[in-house]
Amino acid sequence: MTYEEFIEKYGEEEIKFSSYYKYSFTFKNEKLAVGYGGDHDDIYRLEVNTEPIKVKEPVINKFM
Repeated sequence: MTYEEFIEKYGEEEIKFSSYYKYSFTFKNEKLAVGYGGDHDDIYRLEVNTEPIKVKEPVINKFM
């Protein structure tokens, strides 16, 4: 599945920040887990909170 197909299929799903471990963030809902990982310079630019966001929102997409 390409990135574009993933966003088309799951873009409207709401996910919440779940965890952070060794430069990797995980966002989840009851049926989907989305991860973002990177080097230490990139991941410190990602702001997270406990509010739900959609998979297609720029806060996630700019890092995927």
